[in-house]
Amino acid sequence: MTLPKTKHHEQAHELKTRYLSQVAAVQNDNRLTPEGKRSKLATLHANTVQQLSKLKRERDAALTTRRADLERQLFGLPTTAPTSDTVSYRDALDRVTRAAEAKDDKAMHQLYDNARLSGDSILVKAILGHAYRTGTAELVNRYLNEPGNEALDQKGVELWQLMRGDDGAGDQAQNAMNDWVFNAEKPAEIRAYSEAAISQMAAAAE
Repeated sequence: MTLPKTKHHEQAHELKTRYLSQVAAVQNDNRLTPEGKRSKLATLHANTVQQLSKLKRERDAALTTRRADLERQLFGLPTTAPTSDTVSYRDALDRVTRAAEAKDDKAMHQLYDNARLSGDSILVKAILGHAYRTGTAELVNRYLNEPGNEALDQKGVELWQLMRGDDGAGDQAQNAMNDWVFNAEKPAEIRAYSEAAISQMAAAAE
């Protein structure tokens, strides 16, 4: 399951489409000398790289913010939680850590069963957080399929994408392909130049 796309992908795609059109216009402008074309293309490229980089940073920040928000909703405590709940949550995290150190999947599932039977929602949240961080899909699915948790299914899947969206080699390859939209290809006329050199050419043309 790959990372989710955001509005920034669409904005980057529109920017690149415009960039390629502008590059073609410069390349086909017979009034320009080869040096003039390189200068204009360097400016176009440098500006587009800057804008695409900004969009990618905004995308990364948006995904980070969304992940933190979903984590709080699914297995965090509200900011208004009483001190007693905070203490209970720390204790629950300790219990989950000890169970995890034993590397016994059955023990973790048993701990989850006990928490559900006893109505210990804080311990359930601690177990769920551990399941997401370690990629234990079975426990995550058990929680999301529990009666009363149906409304969390979409958020649970989204959070799994954000936290585990690059686990597999296939996911990593797909994410790389999706992120290619944030890269601006160099026109043939300036392909031999480094990005630093292109930036210098663009600055000289101003």
